Amino acid sequence: MAAHYIRPSDVPVMFHDDVGTPHERYIITVKSLAPQHDVAIGKLNLPLPTGVKHYDLASPADARIGNDALVTDQTKHINIHQIRMRDASGRIGFAYDLALPVQVKRNLVVGDSGNPSFILSGGDLKLLETHTFGGPGSGPDYSNSLLQSAIREAMNGL
Repeated sequence: MAAHYIRPSDVPVMFHDDVGTPHERYIITVKSLAPQHDVAIGKLNLPLPTGVKHYDLASPADARIGNDALVTDQTKHINIHQIRMRDASGRIGFAYDLALPVQVKRNLVVGDSGNPSFILSGGDLKLLETHTFGGPGSGPDYSNSLLQSAIREAMNGL
């Protein structure tokens, strides 16, 4: 989740397994990676069953500038934006793909923070980014090896 918008511990987080059964969990502990990255890692009160899908993190090869990304928002829409930039500090930014119709491009707004973006790689969705800023969107680049190391360290600390 976004470190600037950590989900409250008394609000349930809903997961769905591969047949649609909901699984309610609560975040009991949080480790923030701020200020270096707008990322917070949460530990759930109970493990999730194996039928709940997890998403691997994107690799640098997945996150090439110009590739299209699937950008989600709070309204549960999926938009298609294009990777515009990546930097060594672990940030990624999007632009609108001018070749695509306006119906698949949407400005991210207040309330979209922490929603994920994915890249399609080898037939699988991989987690690419969670939103920090609006417009076409930008945030932490989960394909960045330094950020991946920081996430693993935070998870081990929880």
